[in-house]
Amino acid sequence: MRFGSRLTFVKLEGGGYDPGKGEYVDPEEVRETVPCHLSPMSTDRTNEVFGSIEQNITIARMQNRYSGDYDRVEIDEKPFSVQRRIDHRGRSVFYLEGA
Repeated sequence: MRFGSRLTFVKLEGGGYDPGKGEYVDPEEVRETVPCHLSPMSTDRTNEVFGSIEQNITIARMQNRYSGDYDRVEIDEKPFSVQRRIDHRGRSVFYLEGA
């Protein structure tokens, strides 16, 4: 399996009210990009697993287990929501819904 695609995990840190400045501060984005193998899920399999053919699911298989925290996931700067995460012995698999 070739891991030629990239998956970006975005974590928002900080932010909130800063009493020193007397204003709200936007959170910082911390990005971590890791190699993965991307493949679309067929409509038949999507119906079996999620019960709907309306979803557009992409499977992201990673070389190693991902244990970091994240707020959102991006592929080519497009946001995806994590529908399911499976951790095997040494690998992580993410089922992503998005564009």
